[in-house]
Amino acid sequence: MDTQLAHSFVLSEIWDIPYGRGRRFGSNLNPVLDTILGGWGLGGILTWTTGRPFNITVNGDPANSGQVDRANLVGDPYAVPGGQRVAQWFNTAAFQANQPYTFGNLGRNSMIGPGFFNLDSSLMKEATLLKVKEQPINIQFRWEFFNILNHPNFGFPGSTFGTPTFGQLTNASNGRKMQVGLKVIF
Repeated sequence: MDTQLAHSFVLSEIWDIPYGRGRRFGSNLNPVLDTILGGWGLGGILTWTTGRPFNITVNGDPANSGQVDRANLVGDPYAVPGGQRVAQWFNTAAFQANQPYTFGNLGRNSMIGPGFFNLDSSLMKEATLLKVKEQPINIQFRWEFFNILNHPNFGFPGSTFGTPTFGQLTNASNGRKMQVGLKVIF
């Protein structure tokens, strides 16, 4: 099985909102209102991927090789009773520990973990603060949102046969976060 992502989609966008002086809408705004309402922009990055491959290993070293042993596959790992869920991402009954002094029959990176879906977004405004010798000094305000939809993106499930968390999703990436920034551009 290939160790790469099967599918990955990334879309980046920046939209300069056409409102304010010198723009399609609101081009006759007085300077005070233009400072507040004009010159805004929206940006975003959408990332959507299928899951990454991972190994199923056994607890201990039954093969006595000094390495991490892979398990034996004895059933369909994707036939999960009731469907995939946090408590059971794959069919744990489809695996068993390898016999002493033998290697497991499961291939490397033969399981696929959860996919990834994320939307980051930003709201920005840039304005000229002042001019020095005809060179503008601009100030940019940014309000950025990471994982704005607060979508849970889980890590790999427990992948060591014989442990209490085998087959369970026990960790996830960060939830929604935001930050505010002010940048001087000259």
